Amino acid sequence: MKGDTPLLKGQCYGVEECPQRMKGDTPLFGAFLGGRRDVPNRRQRSSTCKKREVLKMDYNDVLKHLAPCGLDCERCADYEHGEIKQLSSRLAQLLGNYKPVAKMKTEKKPHFNGYSQFEEILNSFSNSSCSGCRGTNVQCPITTCSAKTCHKEKSVDYCFQCNEYPCEKQFTGRLRERWRHLNDRMKEIGVVEYYYEQVKLPRY
Repeated sequence: MKGDTPLLKGQCYGVEECPQRMKGDTPLFGAFLGGRRDVPNRRQRSSTCKKREVLKMDYNDVLKHLAPCGLDCERCADYEHGEIKQLSSRLAQLLGNYKPVAKMKTEKKPHFNGYSQFEEILNSFSNSSCSGCRGTNVQCPITTCSAKTCHKEKSVDYCFQCNEYPCEKQFTGRLRERWRHLNDRMKEIGVVEYYYEQVKLPRY
């Protein structure tokens, strides 16, 4: 793809728009079909061309994703519309009543004795319901964060925009170091560019 725009929200391109097309007018799939110009069906496109829809974000769009502290709420395991919740729900659905099978496996693979605990954690991910730190049903596990309410009092969107940044009330130790790093980076390159940069990295 052109530029460094992150790829989001999994969706296969159609053949004509596919970024993996070969040069000229022959789709990439032709290379696997001996040069034939067969048009792949939807299943082939989904499995072979796993590119994602490119979204162009502006400041207001990014504001819906990032918390005042700089963390990406949308990629949090507790977010109600997050990918982790969606994938966990799908895995739970696929496993179904796997517990009896897990029990049969315990003799040769003792770690399956912990399947019940795994199932509880998976169900917890599947039932995530946090609205994000700018919403009305905030369930962020970082309970010592002051930014969730402080940014409203200071009329700013992010901590680094406050005249008192970096204040002493926001975190201590490693949490504070990370908070400073995120906000200093936003201040340095801008909120939108920061979003594009961090979305390429693991959330945890």
